[in-house]
Amino acid sequence: MPLPTTIRSLVSQEAITKVTRLFNGTVKDVLHELLQNARRAGASRVDIDLVEQGDRTMLSIRDDGRGIADPSVLLSLGRSDWTTQTRQNEDPAGMGVFSLAGRSVEIRSAPCGIQSWRVVVPAEAWEDQRALPIEACDILRGTQILIEAPETWVTALNGAGADCARFYPLPVFLDGEPLARADFLADAVYCEYWEGCVIGVFQGAQAPIGRQGRLNFHGLTVDCHLPHIGDVDRAGGWTVKVDIRDTPNLRLVLPARKEVIAGPALDALLDACRRAIYRVVLGQDHHRLSYASWSEARALGIMLPEPLPCLEAWTPETAEPYARLRGSAVRDQAMIIVPDQEPDVAQSAAPILNDHQLIGATAVCAERGFEGYSWYDALPRLASLRFGFKRGGAQTWIDDAELASPRETGSVTALRLEMTIAVAAGSEPAISTREAPLRMMVRSVDCYGIDDATILVDDQASIDPDELAELLEASLFSPDEDRGADSWETQRSDFQMEARHMANAILLGDEEALRAQLAEAIRRDVSWLVPAGCTMTATVTRGAVEIIMASAAP
Repeated sequence: MPLPTTIRSLVSQEAITKVTRLFNGTVKDVLHELLQNARRAGASRVDIDLVEQGDRTMLSIRDDGRGIADPSVLLSLGRSDWTTQTRQNEDPAGMGVFSLAGRSVEIRSAPCGIQSWRVVVPAEAWEDQRALPIEACDILRGTQILIEAPETWVTALNGAGADCARFYPLPVFLDGEPLARADFLADAVYCEYWEGCVIGVFQGAQAPIGRQGRLNFHGLTVDCHLPHIGDVDRAGGWTVKVDIRDTPNLRLVLPARKEVIAGPALDALLDACRRAIYRVVLGQDHHRLSYASWSEARALGIMLPEPLPCLEAWTPETAEPYARLRGSAVRDQAMIIVPDQEPDVAQSAAPILNDHQLIGATAVCAERGFEGYSWYDALPRLASLRFGFKRGGAQTWIDDAELASPRETGSVTALRLEMTIAVAAGSEPAISTREAPLRMMVRSVDCYGIDDATILVDDQASIDPDELAELLEASLFSPDEDRGADSWETQRSDFQMEARHMANAILLGDEEALRAQLAEAIRRDVSWLVPAGCTMTATVTRGAVEIIMASAAP
């Protein structure tokens, strides 16, 4: 067979006979389609009712609009008798009635100045192209559509009706009772008109999350990824929702209109949403936007000032996730940026880094989102840390590679922290190094066990064993979250006991550590067995225990 010389687009008859699959057929989707048709027909209200016809339950949707002048358009896929303006502004697909395909339907309509008419469409007639007779009827105004309703529709009708009516621009009545309506942009802190739609800006707890239902198309909510502008160091941020009213350039995917077609019109809307957000931010006393967002705002013509130089006070990381405490806000004082550190490094260095007098500034958390702002880039920052100790006169600096060698746990004659600080100075930062004495430190590489950690204390410093035990817990305790593991409370209690034993052994000696460990074990596991008012004396040797009980003197 020779090749054709030309081809043209053609809708196959086979595709038309598959029309029942264009819509998923839920009562909610059907109501949305028919409510849109009623609105376009100029209706002032819509009534939804359940009507009994013999042994059938019919869902009735009736409006008081201008009616349908040409019944033939009902079963002509893609055709409609909407006005030119409606077709230009809303891009109707001419498929709305086909949401009823595969169901028994009766349609009655009273077009202005023309005889009222009715047509009955049996369920099988949607695909077999049979001729359906048009009859006169006595409906006086608008259009009524009656659909045979399955039990699932009847059960879901109240919820579906409420959803469809919530943001619909006309009053909707269900069984004679008005359905509640709401402002789609309620709780917006700011609204502005843009090319036939209204953009609402939301802040903080009122901000919508995700992409679901972010656009309202005359009562039909549509999913769309709209801008979210977050703050660097505050929760919430800024988002938008859009109420589409008369926006001809913005097209929805047909036939169900569940999402927006990507393209220049959507890109323009997204830019308009960003400008709306930045206009609101411009009206605030101050903002906490990232440098990237600040730059985007200026590119869109919104000239925001830089945020105030304010950062969170640095607090050391802990080995247990989420146990770190947030610091207070630091402003109007000298600051030094401390990047994130491993828990053991942060906890050991904390006494120095949190000593404002010693380092000459307040340690603050690094905020990558602020990089680029002039005040942030000018702040000095901690470039590196390392620990050193003396034992027998020679000073040794500890790095992670050395931690893999035999441990140096115990007392030392001197313990120091070296800090390298960088300050922006033209193209090359100025580097300075400072040292400060430490009382104790813990270092660990890829482990959270006490036995595998390097623990050092200055033998000239006054250190309480509880202080060292707390440092060990903050630096090393990370609970096992496996299903078979003990509870968090049990794991923490066991770790604390081990940490106190280690602290006692280092600071007080092995004998005192053993005495304290035995006392702790008796307190935890035995003392609760002693009756109130009694005294227990125990003599313990390996393999034997002698206990004497005595009542307390009256």
